[in-house]
Amino acid sequence: MSRLNRPALVALLSTSAAIIAGTTAAGAAGAETMTPVTGGNDTVSFSRTVGSAALVDGKVKVGDTVTITNRIDRKLGWLVYSVRDNHPSCMKAVPNTSVWTVSGGTYTNNPDGPGTKKPNEVTSGDGWVMIDATGGGSWEAKPLIWTQDYTVECAPGTLNTGGLQWSTTNVFEKNNNQSNVGPTITVETPAPKTASATAVSVTPAPKAGETSTVKATVTAGGSGATGGTVEFFNNGASIGTGTVAAGVATTNWKPAAGGAYSLKAVYSGTATIEASNATITGTVAAADPEPEPGAPVIAVNGSPKVGTATPVVVTSDASEGSAVTLTANGAAICSGLVLANGKATCQWTPTTAGAVELKAVVGAKSSIRNLVVEAAGGGDPGDGGGDPGGPGDGGDPDPGTGGDGGSTGSLGGGSLGGLFGGSLGGLFGGITDAVGSSN
Repeated sequence: MSRLNRPALVALLSTSAAIIAGTTAAGAAGAETMTPVTGGNDTVSFSRTVGSAALVDGKVKVGDTVTITNRIDRKLGWLVYSVRDNHPSCMKAVPNTSVWTVSGGTYTNNPDGPGTKKPNEVTSGDGWVMIDATGGGSWEAKPLIWTQDYTVECAPGTLNTGGLQWSTTNVFEKNNNQSNVGPTITVETPAPKTASATAVSVTPAPKAGETSTVKATVTAGGSGATGGTVEFFNNGASIGTGTVAAGVATTNWKPAAGGAYSLKAVYSGTATIEASNATITGTVAAADPEPEPGAPVIAVNGSPKVGTATPVVVTSDASEGSAVTLTANGAAICSGLVLANGKATCQWTPTTAGAVELKAVVGAKSSIRNLVVEAAGGGDPGDGGGDPGGPGDGGDPDPGTGGDGGSTGSLGGGSLGGLFGGSLGGLFGGITDAVGSSN
């Protein structure tokens, strides 16, 4: 008779203990499935297990998703009416993720998933989900295999994932409620997320009936974030959503009318990056009225800024030397203009921020150009401050509020705003920018 040496015996006992305890069936290198818990009665046998791409060495983190798989195998000719998965209430069923296979068919409550759609055969409540053959029907469980996803929102520590129960055509059946059979997993506190910061800008300066690009720049850990989405809002109404790639998400925006705007970019965050948001405010220029035939044309180079000279060019087919009158909100600018080679150029230095109506008159013809003059330095200190919040918090649910500008907003619109508000302001005149804090 052969003998087991001490190391071999220890290894054998360790392996047996692991199986009994319901340990994982795969190593730490990748996704795992817990060793199934098995049992049954005189009508069916069952197995129940837990699997997840996030499961490593039997451990998951708060917020991870796991899949419970219940398998029912009938004995003799008994039929199965229903199967119910019972689990801790801190495990939240993910909607529309039930899939079951039986008698060669695949069924689901997912309207977009593969298989026959049977949403009415899935019901749920606090701590349970059940599949139930409708219309007095039953299943030949040879076998019946059912998977359901859950989000783990449980406190860190050891977690018994629950059990199952079933009903069959055997009216004398006993022991068909197997509660707390497991498997058991360990829930850990997730690693802290990396803080993010979101900046939002719009270019060119928005004007009614014309398309501008609203851009969100998201940074995390000192570089551009990848993953997650940004939803954009104007005055509380959603205007589009973009996916963040290389730190940038954009959407197109065509304002319907002139007036005040409040653009907010809300970054969703990811499993490893906190959410954040930022808001900027300003004015949408009114649409230009339809010009009369032969009217002069007004062209403005860039977005005007208080204290910065902005070229305004008026072109007309009127006769050479014709006088050109140019006004801003009714006040004359650049007096003594005359046409030379069909155009007249004015260096206009605005003194007040806000909506401006430029009007050019040549002879009996006139035209209007509506635009918005930006404040010196790119806006008021504090514009664009994000709403502070906890890790993973999407920010203020009211997209129309910009929150407290804080120190970050002062950085964007205060001393540094003045530093970059001169010559670089002319170069980047179409862009209004603000930086929000991490939520």
